[in-house]
Amino acid sequence: MGIDKQRDAQLSTILGNVGIILAFRCGVEDATLIEEVFFPVFSALDLRELPNWEAYLKLDQGETEEDDTNS
Repeated sequence: MGIDKQRDAQLSTILGNVGIILAFRCGVEDATLIEEVFFPVFSALDLRELPNWEAYLKLDQGETEEDDTNS
C-alpha cells in the first residue's frame, strides 16, 4: 500500500470514529481531506475561505454508550 493510500485510510478511520469535528480555516490540502466530512453542506473552498474566529462544527448524532475501559 502506498503512503498516500495508507494516509487516506488512516484519516478515514479517524474521522469515522470521532464524535465532534470542529474545523477552522485550513489550507488547500487539509480542506480537500476534510471536505468529505462536511460535504454536501460545505465544500473545500468554504473551509479555505472561513473568516477568522469562525468554524464549522459537525456533531455525531448517535447514542453514547458506556464503555468499560478496564476490560
